[in-house]
Amino acid sequence: QVGDFLLQSCSTGSTEQRARPSELRIVGVDLSERMVDLAQQRNSKYGVPVYDEVRVSDASQYLRTLKLASVSAITASDVLIYVGALEEIFGECARALEVGGIFAFTVELSAGKGEQDGVKLLKSGRFGHSKKHIEEVAYAHGFELSLWRESVLRQQSGQDVPGAVAVLKRIY
Repeated sequence: QVGDFLLQSCSTGSTEQRARPSELRIVGVDLSERMVDLAQQRNSKYGVPVYDEVRVSDASQYLRTLKLASVSAITASDVLIYVGALEEIFGECARALEVGGIFAFTVELSAGKGEQDGVKLLKSGRFGHSKKHIEEVAYAHGFELSLWRESVLRQQSGQDVPGAVAVLKRIY
């Protein structure tokens, strides 16, 4: 059994359209009522709804409603850029994920490529995080870093926005 797959941002649904095996239950969570409304209307390329359930909620608040170790995967694309202190959300993800479950997300970088700068409020008003900081918070919550890939997340005002895709695995 694959289990549940929790999305912490409904966004455009493009990730979910590619990642949906039929036995997977996908729940979308977003602070924006507009994004949740759009997500409810979204269908996969096969004509089936992308989401089994969508909720307007803060990610940490929603995670607290889940049973202990009841989710196999959580993604948070363009979510953690709005979170400075990651301890609460990492803790709630660890509580909700089964051992061996994954938490995949994107972050903007707090410093230049390869530099280690912890967490920093960027000029954009979003937060940047370093790999070292992510590893420290992850380890403190029972995760190991399985993947860290730095890349351009998007363009903003004609400029590349440096970031990383990270995958954590819950190890205990």
